[in-house]
Amino acid sequence: MSKIRITYYRRMFASAALFNWTVGLVLIFAYNPFFMILDMPTVDNALFLHLFALLVLMFGLGYYWISLDPLHEISLILLGCIAKGLVFITFVAYFYIDKVSWQLLTLVTGDLVYSFAFAECLIFQNRVLKVSKDLLKD
Repeated sequence: MSKIRITYYRRMFASAALFNWTVGLVLIFAYNPFFMILDMPTVDNALFLHLFALLVLMFGLGYYWISLDPLHEISLILLGCIAKGLVFITFVAYFYIDKVSWQLLTLVTGDLVYSFAFAECLIFQNRVLKVSKDLLKD
């Protein structure tokens, strides 16, 4: 795998970590102003919001770990790909039942973009692995 490709994956996963850490910290420390900006109702009891934020922060840690060695963290990449896709699908469903604003849905589109980027990383790594196995056969 080329150094350029590895550098790209490292930066992509580092940016995913920063994205998650930013979202997680906002949801813990500034959720009501954030919700007002996004035309969402404010939250009275933030327990479940804070639990979700902690999960977002922990996934950010996972993306940071992947950024350190993207070639050997395939399981974490797959987990992140699935999780980000499910987050987007969930927000789309809530948008259609009028529980989430279009502004928030627009922000969550970042998760969809990362999900596709993670999937591309997995597909590329699968190709590299297959080529490596074919070379070993000869």
